[in-house]
Amino acid sequence: MRRVCLFFVLAFLLLFTVFSVLNVGLVRGAEFITINADGSVTGTSNIVSGDNATYTFTGNITGYITVERNNIVIDGAGYTLEGAGDQDDTGIFLSGMTNVTVRNTRIVNFEVGVWIFAYSSNNTVTENTFVANDFPLSISVSSYNTVSENVLTDNNNGIWLDTAIGYGNVSSNYNLISGNNITLSFWDAIALANGASNNTIIGNNAVNNQYGITIGNLCNDNIVSGNFVDMTESGWGIRIEYHGYRNIISGNNIRNSGYGFYFFRASYNNISENNVVDSTYGVYFFESPDNKFWHNNFIENTQQVDIDLDSANVWDDGYPSGGNYWSDYSGSDANGDGIGDTPYIIDANNTDNYPLMTALGVPVEKSFNVTVGETDYVITTVSNSTVSDLIFNQTLKQLSLNVTGPSGTTGFCNITVPAELMSGDFTLYLDDAALVEGVDYTESFNGTHYLFSVTYAHSTHVIDLFSTEVVPDFASWLFIPFLISATTLGLALRRRLKQQKPA
Repeated sequence: MRRVCLFFVLAFLLLFTVFSVLNVGLVRGAEFITINADGSVTGTSNIVSGDNATYTFTGNITGYITVERNNIVIDGAGYTLEGAGDQDDTGIFLSGMTNVTVRNTRIVNFEVGVWIFAYSSNNTVTENTFVANDFPLSISVSSYNTVSENVLTDNNNGIWLDTAIGYGNVSSNYNLISGNNITLSFWDAIALANGASNNTIIGNNAVNNQYGITIGNLCNDNIVSGNFVDMTESGWGIRIEYHGYRNIISGNNIRNSGYGFYFFRASYNNISENNVVDSTYGVYFFESPDNKFWHNNFIENTQQVDIDLDSANVWDDGYPSGGNYWSDYSGSDANGDGIGDTPYIIDANNTDNYPLMTALGVPVEKSFNVTVGETDYVITTVSNSTVSDLIFNQTLKQLSLNVTGPSGTTGFCNITVPAELMSGDFTLYLDDAALVEGVDYTESFNGTHYLFSVTYAHSTHVIDLFSTEVVPDFASWLFIPFLISATTLGLALRRRLKQQKPA
């Protein structure tokens, strides 16, 4: 017994020593790499260049790269650049550089993944993957750079633009942040801070982050457009704070957030053509007057607007342009001009004088849960109409929903149905009139879901979908094995009785 215990103790100590050595070796083995101004590379054999213009990885690298040469491309070729997770470590560092492209690299476990610093300009970071970094991508005191088509997942922060200590009021301006996919950030997906101004944040997807997009202190004249922000838990979709002025926020889709928009001491911003859906608060204000909201859709938020202290804002663009669409507005439209006959009153200092009768501009995506037995099925609609009252009837093999929009305009509704719920051949009706495939609607199937795209003249309509197959009732499936078991038991009992019957 003692020998066995001694063996395990020695084995544990040996493994501990091996792993300790490996760990120290990993940290000490990190390469300090430089792409020098003369075109040479020092510190690694895993980066090659045949023309001193394109530098290509030939294998994974554990180390840190400093760039001292302009007008080059660093192509990771899908390989990984990994750090030791130490504080102040940077994966790829550019200071005062121009026209450097970093692409196709997996960048993992750094304090800063890529740092564009100190008057660097016209650089591009594209098609990279950032994982487990503190700041995956930072632009400091640098302008006219592009960050596009990157994937950032499971980092502490997302994309960060700001100034740096010792550079006074110089910040990061005129940068383009576009087409990036950012998930599972502990803090902001995208953040502008310390005077970062005149930047364009467009077409990014930020999903399952703590916070969405933040326009921070003294950040002015930025454009935030066409971004999708979903599920920021208790955080915000888009926040403007501390004297952020004249920012244009348009065409964004914000869903499932604690706050769709969050304004903290920010004024003179223009917010239009955004969708804020299924959030706790559509908009929150703290000491933020003189912002203008028009042509936004506020749909099924728990509280559309929450105001604290001195926040009188403008909520419409006058008549006939109109104000915003509010899903809880109960007014009428007697003359059919698409604008409610009575104002939408938020509080004594905030009124939408010309509320819209239907959602306007950017199509709205909504999700509906259908429960059969103990299973939930998600049906998704994307429409420029107001979609409501979705009902699934298992017995009739029928899915029904209402669509509403202003007369004189054309409406559409894209309906996505899981094949596990409904399948086979489909028939569609609009107000009990059969629709013709290829004329009134189109149907497609991607292997898991059916997609129906229906068009119609706007009014109030009922769309019905009938299928030949639907998910069976869970209770019926439970009853079948019970019936089989009962039948089997009955037959067995009958045989036994026959066997026991006296001759």
